[in-house]
Amino acid sequence: MPTLYIKDQGAQLRREGLQLKVMSRQGEPHLFPFHTLSRVTVLGNASLTTQALRGLLEHGAETVFLSRDGRYV
Repeated sequence: MPTLYIKDQGAQLRREGLQLKVMSRQGEPHLFPFHTLSRVTVLGNASLTTQALRGLLEHGAETVFLSRDGRYV
């Protein structure tokens, strides 16, 4: 299954039903069904709601936090 990379600074990840909603300052929101994700990698400054994290956990998707330059947080 694919990995979702979040690299837009200030992006927001929220839960919308059975999907992860990614809202960035760059454009329109994008929806990703939880069951299609194996991992979400967040680079830099992004916020995740508690509901989004819970959805990822419920579907077994890993969440990785990295600094803007790619170092583990």
